[in-house]
Amino acid sequence: MNKKELLEEFSRDWEKYYDLPVFRENGFKRKKCESCGSYFWTCDPERRVCGDCEDYSFIGYKLKDWDYIQTWKAYANFFKSKGHEEVKRYPSVCKWIPNLNFTIASIVDFQRIENNQVVFEFPYENLVVPQFCLRFNDVSNVGVTGRHFTGFMMPGQHSYGGYWINKCIELNLEFLTKVLGINKKNITYSESIWAMPDFSVYGPAMETFANGLELVTNVFMAFKTVNGERKELEKKVIDVGWGLERLLWFVNGSPTAYEPTFNYIINDLKEKVEYDEDFFKKYAVISGRLNLEENKDYEGTLKKIAGELGGSVEVLKEKIEPVQALYAVCDHSRSLLFAISDGMLPSNTGGGYNLRMILRRSLALINKHKLGVSLGELIEKHAEYFKQLFPELLENIEDVKKIIKYEEEKYYESLGKAEKTVKNMLAEKQSFSLEELKKLYEEKGITPELVREVAARTGKEARIPDDAEFYAFLEKTRKVEKKEEKKEFIDVSSFPDTKPLWHEKITEFQAFVLGVVQQDGRKFVVLDQTAFYPEMGGQDHDTGFISNVKVNRVLKVGNVVLHDVGNAEVVFQKGTMVTCRIDEERRNQLTKHHTATHIINGAARRVLGNHVWQAGAEKRVDKARLDITHYKLLTEEETREIERVANEVIRQGLPVNKYLLPRTEAEAKYGFRLYQGGAVPSKMIRVVEIPGFDVEACGGTHCDNTNEVEEVMILRTRKIQDGVVRIEFVAGKKLIEETKKKMMEEEFEKKKAIGAKILALNKDADLRDKTLEELEEMLRHELKKKEKEEKEKAKSIEGTGLLFCPDASMKAMQEAGRRLIKEKPEEFVIIIGNGVVYGARGEECPVDIEPLVMKAAEIIGGKAGTTPSLKGKEFKGGGPLKENSEKAFEELKKMIG
Repeated sequence: MNKKELLEEFSRDWEKYYDLPVFRENGFKRKKCESCGSYFWTCDPERRVCGDCEDYSFIGYKLKDWDYIQTWKAYANFFKSKGHEEVKRYPSVCKWIPNLNFTIASIVDFQRIENNQVVFEFPYENLVVPQFCLRFNDVSNVGVTGRHFTGFMMPGQHSYGGYWINKCIELNLEFLTKVLGINKKNITYSESIWAMPDFSVYGPAMETFANGLELVTNVFMAFKTVNGERKELEKKVIDVGWGLERLLWFVNGSPTAYEPTFNYIINDLKEKVEYDEDFFKKYAVISGRLNLEENKDYEGTLKKIAGELGGSVEVLKEKIEPVQALYAVCDHSRSLLFAISDGMLPSNTGGGYNLRMILRRSLALINKHKLGVSLGELIEKHAEYFKQLFPELLENIEDVKKIIKYEEEKYYESLGKAEKTVKNMLAEKQSFSLEELKKLYEEKGITPELVREVAARTGKEARIPDDAEFYAFLEKTRKVEKKEEKKEFIDVSSFPDTKPLWHEKITEFQAFVLGVVQQDGRKFVVLDQTAFYPEMGGQDHDTGFISNVKVNRVLKVGNVVLHDVGNAEVVFQKGTMVTCRIDEERRNQLTKHHTATHIINGAARRVLGNHVWQAGAEKRVDKARLDITHYKLLTEEETREIERVANEVIRQGLPVNKYLLPRTEAEAKYGFRLYQGGAVPSKMIRVVEIPGFDVEACGGTHCDNTNEVEEVMILRTRKIQDGVVRIEFVAGKKLIEETKKKMMEEEFEKKKAIGAKILALNKDADLRDKTLEELEEMLRHELKKKEKEEKEKAKSIEGTGLLFCPDASMKAMQEAGRRLIKEKPEEFVIIIGNGVVYGARGEECPVDIEPLVMKAAEIIGGKAGTTPSLKGKEFKGGGPLKENSEKAFEELKKMIG
């Protein structure tokens, strides 16, 4: 089954799926579009085409003088009067569905994953939500078509078993005609279908158009697929995705959706470019044809539009491109505000890739068109405007601006380095493919705009694809990183679920043996219940004993816990009761580390900002680590402040509360900060809360009070990937003391090793009372001095043939030899030093020097050789008999004659 076949099936049975009482009551008839052949409903007897096949006819006709927030309020008030509850927006960064970076539609708010299936969880039967969504599949269209955005509000209208299709379209028509004031003759409903990619959930849909603009898609989730068969959903779902930007555009009748959407900043920005309002009104009516996803002949379409407007393509571009750039920058900066405020950082991986792409596109457009606007200032203006609807944006604005400023600095720094690269490339070629441009962008941050700019400044010609084509290609072809989970396959299908006891404060318990699984020479004991914590959630497993047999490892496969007892000879009989004992010291240390992880996460957020989220964690017995999202390396001051805040929380002795809550209730109470370790595929969530400081959904073992952690010490921090910083630490006074002692021993050994290296380079060096850092600096200094001396020595070696340089290193000999035969390719050079020998033969030299070098190495007590690529051309060797170096020189003199 595919969507085309499903639509054909529903169309054949249209009276069942699309023939509604509301249509008949309002005079709507079913017609077939003479342009595209699709079926639609209209009450205009003269209409021949569907709404998707007509040009915009609303531009220039103002129905309402509303701004963005007024439009939402009118919408929300209407649906609240019809029995819908208004709920707050969910984050635009999706933390509750695995492998989905952004909230791409309002229905995503209410989707959860259980047993690898999508389930719905609605807080109310009928509701509306001002959901800000992010989509990056149309970046190239933003600013071009007049209606495309990377970030937009989808005022979700949802019903979970409350009403069905006829009532939905009835509300739809009433809102459009009575609230917005649209003439119903201008409204059409196109028949469609909607389905999940795997057809696990699907149903009929209707797309609502007015005067050529699609305003809303009505989806009716009616069916599911079970074992290849169609079944009706137990509870049907209505998912109506309105487009607030489009509603606002329609009622204002403005040239594009960008004017009313950004009315609080757009007029000031237009003063920075030449904006011909009369021209734009004419152009806007037909600008929708430039959709780069659907239109493969962009330049050809531009030519046609230019012809209709009575001018050339060059004049058209001159008029529209600077304004399109302003529109795109307005959109991109607003999307960055929501995404960063909601917990995503620009980076080269995952969803952060999209953010960096639109950020750099914005900066490139600002530079190209000399717009003279600040991205940080624009973002702050967005936040100011939205403070009455989304106050959290203004609360987070300083953090967002810091991140934007850091990204801008990196961008401009890369531009400085990139100019030389582009100049070198332009010296060799003038034509660039999309693949080449992508490589330049991803490896060096070089955008197509920069290539053009450098070419213009240097008078070179650069033939490169259109910017829009490039950004579309970039999004389609980028590699999305997938974390591969390490899985062990052990067949546990014959066992029931193991009852977990590890959250209870017990270290000894009794259980019944359900069986033993043998794999790879190891035995895995399965019990009916266990207090042994298996390795999961980044926490290492418990160890201990089952009937005095050592448990080496504990793992969980599905809901069955396996106890690895190696190849123990003891027979565990099915049905036998066994006494189990957990290694209490190990468990306590793991528990301290897991609780400390939560404390350090909360401390990092307070010190660094709200953008900090957990990006990974590991809790071992010897140490623990926490990976956090942060845009740059931590300074020593920031590291110590995180440590200080964490230890202050420990000293305060705050309770660590653990309890189960239904997922919907937990999310409503604590928000999506719960999902620090990722989405939880369960209806019940175990909440671990340090009141007023940190709250997370977590299945690990935890202390009852923060003072049980005793103390934390951060060992080091480092950047492990773009946008992720690792914090390594230890917790508990005993482990901290042991770690300090170990670190002192390691430092002593390092100092000894570095000191020996320094003395080998400079026997008179004074190493007394030097710190490790000072010794490292001394070594760097001596190495630089040695390198300089070797270079000078290499320069001083002159001549060809056989040379004796007892104070030259191999490096100096090699550097000198290569220089000398390059100058005289018909000659050879053999240099004997103190226990070392080097030989090189020029390209035109007929002498076989290999036997000579081999003989010298033999006299010194060793051997000589070459690499395959230099065979016959270069040899080097040496030996321990340094005192024979001069003897080797004399012997070779005789051999050469």
